[in-house]
Amino acid sequence: MTHSSLRPSRDIRCTMPAAKGTETRVGWQPPLNFGVLYLGLSLILLALVTPLLFPRSALAVRPFITDDARIAALREFQIESSLRVDKERFQNLNVFSLGVLDKLEVSLNFIDGFMLEDETKYNLSIAGPGVQLKYLFTDGKTSAFPGIALVAGVVPPWGAGSETFSPSSWSDYAYLAVTKYFFKDRESLNLHINLGFTNSYEDTVKTNMSWGIGVQSHLFDKLYLCTEVFAGDPYAITPGALFQVGLRYFISDRMQIDVSTGRGLYGDPMLDYYVGFGFRVVFDTFKKK
Repeated sequence: MTHSSLRPSRDIRCTMPAAKGTETRVGWQPPLNFGVLYLGLSLILLALVTPLLFPRSALAVRPFITDDARIAALREFQIESSLRVDKERFQNLNVFSLGVLDKLEVSLNFIDGFMLEDETKYNLSIAGPGVQLKYLFTDGKTSAFPGIALVAGVVPPWGAGSETFSPSSWSDYAYLAVTKYFFKDRESLNLHINLGFTNSYEDTVKTNMSWGIGVQSHLFDKLYLCTEVFAGDPYAITPGALFQVGLRYFISDRMQIDVSTGRGLYGDPMLDYYVGFGFRVVFDTFKKK
C-alpha cells in the first residue's frame, strides 16, 4: 500500500471544487469526447506494457494512499499509475521509481488529466514532476519486527493547463512508513501506518501533520480487501481526512490491479465520492544479466 496534507490550498490529485472562470495558462481544446479517448489510450498503454513484464510479484499501490515499507530492489525500475474520477475531474497520477541502492529508491512523479466542469473543461493539464527518496531500514521479512522506511520528497509549483492541477507554491514532506506482516504469506494480512508532516512555502512556512492507517486482508483466491483512513497525501493537497475501501486482484505473479472508492470524513470543503483504478509493474531492465 502507498504512497495526503492538511494544506488549505489547491488539490492536484483529489477532489476540490474549482472556481468558475479558472484561468488556463497553457492548454488546448479537444473534442467533447476527449475523456473517452483519453481513457481508451490509457487502457491501450496498459495492454502494451503487460507483455513486457518479467515474472516477479509487483505490489499494486495507488489509488491507495497509505505507503508500505517496501522499495524497488537494486536496479529494478517500476511504473505505478492510477486513474481517479470524481464529478469535478479526471486525473492520472504516474510514479516512476528506480532502486539505486540495496535500500534506497528514487522516484519521479507527475499528474495529468482534465477538469470535467468549469471553463477549462476537457483542457489537458499536467503538474510536476515531483521528486521522492525512500530509504528502507528493515523489510520485516525475517523477524517479528515490522518493516520500516523513511520517505522524503519535494513538490514544485509547476504545471500547464488548469491551475487546479498544480500547487501554488513549493512544498516538501517527510514521513515514516511502518508495515507489519502477520502471516508467512505476507500478503494475507498486513497493516500499514504512516506518520509525518508536510511544509508549504506560500508567503510563510506552514507545517501540517500527515498520517495514514491501512489494512490489506485476503478474501479468496487472488482477491484482497484494502481499507484505509488518511490525512495529508504527500502528492496532493487534501483538506481534512478521507476514507477509502477497495479490492486488490493478483492477475499473475507479474501484475496486480486495484479498484477503490472513497470520500472525505471531514474537512472544509469535505471531499465528495470518487472512484479509482491503479496498477504497478516492475522491470528488470537495469539489472546486470
